[in-house]
Amino acid sequence: MGRKPEYPVKISRPLFRNVLERTRLFNLIDDGGAQPLLWISGPAGYGKTTVISTYIDHKKTPAIWYQWDDGDKDPATFFYYLGLACRKETPRKRKPLPLYLPEYSFSPENFYLRFFEAVFDRLEPTSLVVFDNLIQKPEKYFVDTLKCALTRMPIGAQIVILSRTDPPPDLSLQKVRNKMKVIRKDDLRLDPEEFKQLAILKDISEFSEKKLMELHSRLEGCSGTVSHRRDSKKKRALNENGLGTRYSGNL
Repeated sequence: MGRKPEYPVKISRPLFRNVLERTRLFNLIDDGGAQPLLWISGPAGYGKTTVISTYIDHKKTPAIWYQWDDGDKDPATFFYYLGLACRKETPRKRKPLPLYLPEYSFSPENFYLRFFEAVFDRLEPTSLVVFDNLIQKPEKYFVDTLKCALTRMPIGAQIVILSRTDPPPDLSLQKVRNKMKVIRKDDLRLDPEEFKQLAILKDISEFSEKKLMELHSRLEGCSGTVSHRRDSKKKRALNENGLGTRYSGNL
């Protein structure tokens, strides 16, 4: 039996254990189901990646996952790895995806259209294509790529952008045309009930409700700063200063 191919981390969806399922956000995402582009923006630590990864598990939705990095400033690199991500999700499909060649730089839109026609022809109609870790304003070619992809998507498919910045002005028309839904920092904040559930999950629920709500207020509902404390002395320290040591884990 042949070995399964090994794929780079940048096209592998991160998996999480012992996390809170954000039902409120799942419902918010589903409310925008008719909109093919979902843009989720917020600072680091607000659970963008965790929310979408757990949403995929919860809905059992087929998905391509792509983690953006500095190398993706080059369109050829971007399309190579995106094609690899597509082949990973659809191993039984043998028809090759188009490669970005130098001559396409003179008329890139034609390539973008051909590429996404081929991608969505391979994927299940309800698939997600997730672009994670957009830290800065996206490259112009990437925005143009999104515009072309939206014209080739089947009903039910969705592109999801996880970014620290709001959508660029070039995409504002997509929102006007009801093709884009935006979820922002305030939506991602834990509400008081979610914070209580997370306190139970992270073993800090022995605090009084008043103390938990004080901690919720201090953290401003940011999921990434909730400390996981099992040692009672550390719990008392957290109780005293309201914040404790920042937690590097996820919801």
